[in-house]
Amino acid sequence: MDFTDATFSEGTVSFELATFTTGTVSFERAAFSGAEVSFMGATFSGARVHFDDATFSDGVVLSTAAKLSEGLLSFRHAVFSGGRMFFESVLFSGGTASFIHATFSKGLVRWTRAMFSGGTTSFEHATFSGATMSFDGSGFTGGTMSFKYATFSGSTMSFEVATFSGGSVSFERTEFTAGTMSFREAQGGPAPAGLVNAHTTGSAQVLIPSAWLSAPESAAVLPWESGT
Repeated sequence: MDFTDATFSEGTVSFELATFTTGTVSFERAAFSGAEVSFMGATFSGARVHFDDATFSDGVVLSTAAKLSEGLLSFRHAVFSGGRMFFESVLFSGGTASFIHATFSKGLVRWTRAMFSGGTTSFEHATFSGATMSFDGSGFTGGTMSFKYATFSGSTMSFEVATFSGGSVSFERTEFTAGTMSFREAQGGPAPAGLVNAHTTGSAQVLIPSAWLSAPESAAVLPWESGT
């Protein structure tokens, strides 16, 4: 399927319960500017699905309860400047979800109650300058999530009540200059890799559980506040 350069400005487009097993599906440079596009319950099990350089300025994209077990889901260089995107209750057990060099300047992206048990999810080199992103209640039991070299200059990101019991979540070489990163009531630990060495300046806040503060790697390098 090829939706390259398509515009989704009104109405409803449904890929609900679709299965993407082979080949390539392109939404490259597509503009999501008002329509409701649904991937609810979709299964990504081998195909390469590209949203590279797409723009999300209005409307709703629903990926609730979707599953990624193999293949690629790519949002490289995508721009999120409005609208709402929901990845609630998704299950990532394999494959790759890439948001490398994506820009989040406005809007809402929700990953609440998602489960990451395998595969790779990358926000490396992404810019978070104003959007709201939530991983509240999500579980990290395997796989890798990386925010390496990402820049936070005004967004709000929340991992509240999330559980870290396996896999790897990394904030190595991440820069915080404004906005809030909250891990209030997060379970498990220790703190995600690189968080204590993230470069924090300006009005940025990183809120973490007090138990993480007592870990050897949680020296008071950043202007942290306890999440309790």
